[in-house]
Amino acid sequence: STSRRQRQMCIRDRYNGERYLREQIDSVLSQDEVDLSLLISDDCSSDGTLDIAREYEAIDKRVGVVSHEHNVGVGLNFMKPLYDADIEKLDYIAFSDQDDVWLPGKLIRAVNKIRSVEQSGVCVCHEDLGAPVLYCSDLQDVDAGLANPKRELVNLGIDSSKKATALMRNYYSGCTMVMNASMVRLLQEYPLAEFPRIHDAWCALVAQFCGNFYIDFESALILRRITGSNEVGEIHCGSDMENASVARIFKPSNSACTTCSRLLLEGYRQRMTNQNAATVGSFVSYRTSLKGRLVWALRSDYRASGFRDTFLMRVKLLFGRY
Repeated sequence: STSRRQRQMCIRDRYNGERYLREQIDSVLSQDEVDLSLLISDDCSSDGTLDIAREYEAIDKRVGVVSHEHNVGVGLNFMKPLYDADIEKLDYIAFSDQDDVWLPGKLIRAVNKIRSVEQSGVCVCHEDLGAPVLYCSDLQDVDAGLANPKRELVNLGIDSSKKATALMRNYYSGCTMVMNASMVRLLQEYPLAEFPRIHDAWCALVAQFCGNFYIDFESALILRRITGSNEVGEIHCGSDMENASVARIFKPSNSACTTCSRLLLEGYRQRMTNQNAATVGSFVSYRTSLKGRLVWALRSDYRASGFRDTFLMRVKLLFGRY
């Protein structure tokens, strides 16, 4: 038997994913030690994705399907089911991408780690919400045949203690994210209709500045296919990010990072410590003056995946590219 404290809903992003869909769904439904429900969110697929999803819905009472009337994009396709979720009936929500395979024990490990944070006595706790916890893990990037695995976070060598990094860079994949009910309620307090940055960056920001963010570097119980059609592709130990940083030094900023930070401050100022609010507020306005750009270029509370990438991040800050 399983306790209610292990009841999870998994939200799966679907768009033209029929090729790997059955394997993906089976790996989720095979998770043990949890009372699981699976919600498949289809974003107007034009292939057989919706038919396969409906087939599973018809034969397994744990599976539900929602299909949008028009294309809403990857961010809202994940977040609208979360915003609409009846959290009184759930204890955890997990995300999963289009063609992943979950290895045995993926969910229960996340649940146990979240519980350890809740019981630590040193976590951020809101009187009306409890302790919001967002769990992320490492993963294994694989090819279409699930071969040639490469660990991502371990190879990047991230310093997770430098919180300000999240204002400019997100290293944590939404497909690894699992959150407790308090974290879901926190996200539901300020639903976005559009995401200046991708949805997983938004979730990570809210957790790091208003709750608790646990990164499980030791676990990589997800196989993520890199097939050329992924929304976010493979990271080669930071080199892709460095190349992107070089290119963006010479391009005008789209303001996505500062816009996202402004929304974070507008929606969650009352949930932040004064120090966190000051950090976010300073970043929101940093581009408006040379002094602000200099201050942020020289700050010590952020770090990219390596020395060269961190240097490029500082140059981009100096040029106001965030």
